[in-house]
Amino acid sequence: MPNTVSSAVKLSADRPSGAPLALLPAMPAQPSRVEPVEAPRLVPALVDGKRIWVECPEWCTLDHVAENDKYLDDLYHAGEMADLNVPRFNEDGPLLLGFARLGIDSYSTKPEYRVPFIVLDEGAGTGDAAYMRPEQAEEFADGLVAFAEQVRKMARTIGGRK
Repeated sequence: MPNTVSSAVKLSADRPSGAPLALLPAMPAQPSRVEPVEAPRLVPALVDGKRIWVECPEWCTLDHVAENDKYLDDLYHAGEMADLNVPRFNEDGPLLLGFARLGIDSYSTKPEYRVPFIVLDEGAGTGDAAYMRPEQAEEFADGLVAFAEQVRKMARTIGGRK
């Protein structure tokens, strides 16, 4: 087996005078700072009484140990609720018209629930809910703003303000 160092020397010695020496291509510039990759947040959960660890989004407010779901695909993540309460002059206390929250059902058998969504639930407790992607929630929020302006205009009409 030839000695690589002496072979390299021999090859360079064999090249004609003034011929360019083949060089390796320049290395691309390396980033000066590597952004750290955020590790997923792991939290304990009980599934059928057995403790496991699951990835949990930062916005999730559920206690997965207290939930103690029967099956892994029952485990879901939910954020804080934003309530829409309506004041009433004919009843004690406001009416909960609905609430919205972030959610993800990471272990769902339905793929569309395995990505984060916004859920809007009506306040009567019937279980009727609208699940929205971010662009749908933005459109819904625009509609709420327009609705609020109409309600404000009605209030000013009967309240004597313009």
